[in-house]
Amino acid sequence: MRTALVGPLLASLPGLAFAEGQGVSADMRRALEARRGWPTALWLRRLSGEEVFADFRLPGGDWLPAGLVTLSWAMRDYRSDTAVEIRPELIELLSRLQAGLSEIHGSAVPLVLQSGFRTLESNTNTEGAARNSMHLMGQAADIKVPGFAPNAVAAAAAVVAAGGIGIYPTFTHVDVARPRFWRGEARKGA
Repeated sequence: MRTALVGPLLASLPGLAFAEGQGVSADMRRALEARRGWPTALWLRRLSGEEVFADFRLPGGDWLPAGLVTLSWAMRDYRSDTAVEIRPELIELLSRLQAGLSEIHGSAVPLVLQSGFRTLESNTNTEGAARNSMHLMGQAADIKVPGFAPNAVAAAAAVVAAGGIGIYPTFTHVDVARPRFWRGEARKGA
């Protein structure tokens, strides 16, 4: 199924537009670039402007609990400031996606988090959200990446082996559930 997703997604890309990251910390940029694709750290920016950069894994493979907690808090439900443990597989997927897009871009780019974990109440109030959304379990993220269209982010996610991939007009959904693909409508409160 993965090959079936990658081909059509890559073929649909009209061309990649790149934009220099704004407000990027030089330390974050150097740290991400030094990793050269090894998924050990993640740089997230929330729509509110809050940013976090955290190491979540040692190069040898051991998880770093403090980094996982920091990233789980950054991916909290913004409506209620409620957090859960975000699945490490999702954090690793986001890091691999970030590393690949940063390589294409030529310098580190943040992932702009539109939605991470959602409480049941937030999910219910999100137009178009699935009743059993992976967001409820800390297994999904809706993201934007400066300089990349949602379909380009989806193509990169397919290459790094995301589970579910949804392309929406202004963001891309990725999760670590079973592989599937969809195109979504514009929605409020994602």
